[in-house]
This record gives sequence, C-alpha cells and structure tokens, in this order.
Amino acid sequence: MFKPRNLHISGGTFTEKNNYGPPIGQGALLLHFYWDILTFSQSILAGFETLTKTAAPSAFYDHRGHEFDVPRCHKNTRVAVLEKIGDWVFEITTFIMWLYGAAGAGKSAIARTMAEILHTRQQLLATFFFMRADPSRNHIRSVIPTLAYNIVLSVPESLPLITARIEQDPHIFQRPFDHQLRQLILEPLQKLFLQDGLLFPTVIVVDGLDECLIQEERITLLHAISINAAQHFVPLKFLITSQPEVPIARIFNRQFVWSHGEPRVAKT
Repeated sequence: MFKPRNLHISGGTFTEKNNYGPPIGQGALLLHFYWDILTFSQSILAGFETLTKTAAPSAFYDHRGHEFDVPRCHKNTRVAVLEKIGDWVFEITTFIMWLYGAAGAGKSAIARTMAEILHTRQQLLATFFFMRADPSRNHIRSVIPTLAYNIVLSVPESLPLITARIEQDPHIFQRPFDHQLRQLILEPLQKLFLQDGLLFPTVIVVDGLDECLIQEERITLLHAISINAAQHFVPLKFLITSQPEVPIARIFNRQFVWSHGEPRVAKT
C-alpha cells in the first residue's frame, strides 16, 4: 500500500496497467488513489482501536480516580526532590532515575506532581501508575499498550508507525515484553528521531513498580528497559518509583545516590 504525497494530475490521458483487467483511465486512477487513502486510514483506525482497547486508562497520571489514590504534593513541599528530577531531565549521561522509599513515603505523590510539571513543560511522553488493587494495572501486560497509547497522543506522527506494527502482528500484545517495547515504542520513536529529525517529549514515568503483583514481571520490565533502551538511539528518560526491594535494587547496580531525606533517588 502506498502513501500518496504531493500527487498532481493535469491534462493528458493517463493509463495504468493492473493485474485485474484492462488499462484504466484518469477517472479510475483517481478512484484508485482515493481508495488507497481510505484503506490506509482504515488501517490506522483499526490499529488505534486495538491499542485503545488494550490500554489501561486508570494507569494514566491524570486519570480521575487518582484524585483519591494518588494525591499531589502540597505546595512548597518535596521541593528538593522535584528540582533534582527536573535537573535530571536535561542530563545526557543517565536515562533511568529510580525514586525509592518505604510505603507511605510519598513516592506516588511526587511522581504525579512531576508528571504534571513535565506535561506543562511539554516534556512528558507517557505514564503508567501501577496499583496492586486494580486488576487492569497490577501486572505488566497492559504497560506497553498504555505507554504506546500515551505516545500516540503526545507524538501524533508516531500513530501510523505504531498502528502498522499492530496491523502486521495483531497478537503483538501476547508477545514477550521486550519485543513489545522494541516494536511499539523504541523503534518507531527511533525512526522519527533519526530519520525524520523529529523532536518530541522524552520522559516516561512508571510509578509503583512494587505494586506489580508478580516479582518476576517487575524484573522483566526493568531488564527490558535497561537493556533495550540503551541499544536504541532515542532520547528517552525513564522515571521509575518503587519500594527499595532487593531484586529491584540489584538491577540498579550503578547508582549515584543522594539521600537528603526520603524518598531517595538513584540514577543509572
């Protein structure tokens, strides 16, 4: 299927050979042209519909339910932490920041407040807020479709690239996590950045990783991000929050930690 661009037809007699019958004239060529546009649009819509059905809206940072389960930081609180995160967004040496602390330390409030700040600054690409009690966001199966849905909204140019992958593999959301990450996030954004020279928001916020019920899934997510993101030339930054569990801490084995109160931040 071709993507028509800057096509002009004026005067003359046009014919096109095809496999289904005799040559077609100008009127039939125009009909064929508009049919391709319609088919291409339907393909995008079908892929986006699949993405919409698979995403978990309650995992968005600005989901209405978060007014109750994810409060914001009060004004003039957590200023040092928020400033540290804001400074890290502009660093080029670290692409993952780990915000950790005990239960009730305010990690989710910081994550949501930071997401709002980054959105205002046009630096927020996507978010996923885990929650143990919510079956739509207490596992990693909905992480990639939710992030991809957010990315389509933040970077409209990514829509045909992401939906094309879904059309090519309608069962892609049953594939391994790292495969989904590469196919639906890293490779489409890499193409837009390297080939098209497009600049876009860079920060992805993943909050409450310890709220994912299965420990192996938490490690899978961290391994996929740390290994695959480092191998792709795309300027992404991942802000990840969790309790300081030992298996999670082991992933962040190259840490620069500051500990001016809780929560603390590690970067890798």
